[in-house]
Amino acid sequence: MAGEFGHGPLDPQGPQCSCGGRVCWEVFGSNRAALGYYFECSRELQGNPRGAKALDKMPHYLGRGMRMIVAGVDPEQILVIGDLTRTWNRFGPVIQAEVQAQVLSGAATPRLVAVHEGGMARLRGTVALVLRRHFARSPEVPA
Repeated sequence: MAGEFGHGPLDPQGPQCSCGGRVCWEVFGSNRAALGYYFECSRELQGNPRGAKALDKMPHYLGRGMRMIVAGVDPEQILVIGDLTRTWNRFGPVIQAEVQAQVLSGAATPRLVAVHEGGMARLRGTVALVLRRHFARSPEVPA
């Protein structure tokens, strides 16, 4: 599970995650989280404003979670892939501001880049995992 930043703790008062842990970043900054925000808002508001209010929460949490990545691996650039990139002009600045809010002293703020690949990025990642599992050199085999 190394490198699974989505299951890093983000909010000590947060709800339980599907992984069984509590307060995971994924609970706050995923598509499932946005739907949850929408249904929370639907109790308060009528019409389209509830959707906008719900979606405005998610980029804040995405940026806060990216702080963990920045503090942990100090990347020069973070590629953002997924449905959110369709409206990057609206959400990108919010995410960037959250990341910049707590960059460690002396560290450069990474550049966030929206990558518009549709579903291909997920497919490529899945194929890479399968290939690695079935064709990678076994640790028992000497080089």
